[in-house]
Amino acid sequence: MTALRVTPDDRFASIPTEKVNEALSGWEDPEALFAMRQTRDGEELQGVAMSAQVRALYCSDWFWFFCEQVFPHNNLFADEQRGSGAPQHFPDWFLFLLVCASGIAGNASVKRAVDHISDERNRKDFVADVDAYVPENMTLLRDLPCRKPGAQRQPMAKPGTQKSERTKARQRNLNVVVPLRPRPHSDAPSRHHLDHFKLRWRGIEKKGKYRGPIPVGHPDYGMRDKAFHAFRRLGIDQAHAMGILHPEAVWAFRRPDRNSCAAGDGVVFPFSRKYVIGSADKHFTGDKREVYGSKFTIMSARINGQYLSRLILDLIHTHKDLPGSANDESAAVLDSLPELADLAKGGIRGLLFDSAIRGNAVTKLQRDGIHVINYPHAASNPDGGAGKRLNPSRKEKSKLRHIHTHTDQFGFQCEHPIYAVGGELIEVITKADGEDAPRLLIADGYERRGKPGKYRDYLLVTLDCQREQVKVRVPLFHTDGPSTSPGNTNWGEVSRVYSPGSPQFKYLYGARNDTEARHADLKARVKYLPRDVLGQELRLLASSIAINAAAWQVHLQAHGEPNVIDDTA
Repeated sequence: MTALRVTPDDRFASIPTEKVNEALSGWEDPEALFAMRQTRDGEELQGVAMSAQVRALYCSDWFWFFCEQVFPHNNLFADEQRGSGAPQHFPDWFLFLLVCASGIAGNASVKRAVDHISDERNRKDFVADVDAYVPENMTLLRDLPCRKPGAQRQPMAKPGTQKSERTKARQRNLNVVVPLRPRPHSDAPSRHHLDHFKLRWRGIEKKGKYRGPIPVGHPDYGMRDKAFHAFRRLGIDQAHAMGILHPEAVWAFRRPDRNSCAAGDGVVFPFSRKYVIGSADKHFTGDKREVYGSKFTIMSARINGQYLSRLILDLIHTHKDLPGSANDESAAVLDSLPELADLAKGGIRGLLFDSAIRGNAVTKLQRDGIHVINYPHAASNPDGGAGKRLNPSRKEKSKLRHIHTHTDQFGFQCEHPIYAVGGELIEVITKADGEDAPRLLIADGYERRGKPGKYRDYLLVTLDCQREQVKVRVPLFHTDGPSTSPGNTNWGEVSRVYSPGSPQFKYLYGARNDTEARHADLKARVKYLPRDVLGQELRLLASSIAINAAAWQVHLQAHGEPNVIDDTA
């Protein structure tokens, strides 16, 4: 009887899981190579005042470029395309500035932002200051007509008691007499001034009692799409100005740079279950909690180790059954990241994400030249859960990745099966007692061949064979042909350029923790989201622009340049 040949898959399957996990843990301590911890000294003193955050908006060139690219009615006195109806009270740039100011921590709602700027003292300072930054082709606030000349501001309440001597306010004796400045000539804004602006953002035209979609060719058509295109482009431009995601940055395989990585994650903005809301759905958090709300996938970047340097690069509504929204986080990333990478001209070298990016999505991003830094999905993890991703019972997915064949020093044909196991490379060796055992392969180097969209990734490893060492190039996300490697398969499920146990992976993936702080920051800035996706996008986009504007001023201050925080710009 002919003996059955033992296949490489049989050899690997015969090795106990605990032996494989023990081999996977054979990496050196990452803190021996990288500074993994950021000092928290003085963190409680960090922060930007609300007034400085408002100034940061209109002191930013990117804010004005954005308004110029997106909004058609910035100059009310030269607006030949405004159409019929009542004249617009305020230019588009100012209305959008109000929405951005509502995305400042401490304001968190449009009402508070309008109240802040409408306050008599704040408005005097605001009008005098902002007009110095308004471009020449846009309407100044001081040039707006006063529609109710001589009108006084109405009291906020009616008196509930009789007026008497006690009603008179007590005046303190001032050491210096400060003359009161005159009120600005233009009217103060109210929340209703934003109503028509929000309709136009949603693509709705209003003429009297008629409301309908804005037709193609109308100056307001496609405002939302133009806004997101400009937002991505200006976000990358600001990132380059801050020295991150830059194509000239050095990226070495053994010394990767966090400043060349974008980070992404999904966040759910909760809604009450009392109402059925089309933009909301049931979602599950990383610790398996069910949350009802509207989900967005947020893309961002930050300067490694620098406080308040976070930039929001994109945000994509994520809903599996809503037309126009991404089905899941993976689809959102594949929709957003290629455009961001193209705008960055190759400056985005890595993506820090959780395990929502998997399989063919990993392969697609790697073919585009972007390293995916995350953990592959396990085959099983019965004792897993929040904070228990890596535990002794975890069993990684594995596939035979490559078989290296060569003639050894004695003239015999020799085979070395190499397996992709949870993002690592494992060689199965035969010990002196005849038993098979796993050996972790630590890459000596990395090669990339091809061109964007068709990149091929290889890890270079060294195999010990008898008394000689053999250098092998292992393909990761493709199969070279002709080859002894297995054919087409979903290599993104088991392969990674940076093995999850490597110091480089742990250093890079540690920066993904910033996404949780980013989510908390956004939720503090937006307390009340509209129910529709377009309204939510407007609020979150404006909040992101406020975040980016403040980050630029903090960056200027860190470099000793004039900035609004120190009132030197």
